[in-house]
Amino acid sequence: MILLSRPCAIRLNSQWTSKVKTQDNALMSVTKRTLLHLLVEVLIYAALISVYLVLVLHFLVGWLKDLSAKDPVMYAFVAILLMIAQAVGLERVASSLVHVTRRRRG
Repeated sequence: MILLSRPCAIRLNSQWTSKVKTQDNALMSVTKRTLLHLLVEVLIYAALISVYLVLVLHFLVGWLKDLSAKDPVMYAFVAILLMIAQAVGLERVASSLVHVTRRRRG
């Protein structure tokens, strides 16, 4: 068992707390950076979804309305295909964005 004198123990304690503070500051900067990246990605997703919605409503609303009245089964099939295409497209865009941001960070 090692006994330390009081000044030595205080010096060790202050060194330990300074390391902890440095690690906390580094962790806070990483957290802030991560939150900033998350916010940017959410804003980009919101913009992409808005553009997708406007394009679908502008170009396909008449055809989808007629299709739903004439052939509801085909309409359901087309709607599911549109949802899958949207999901795949957003996933590819998301993967590309993550790849670009990770490459920029180093």
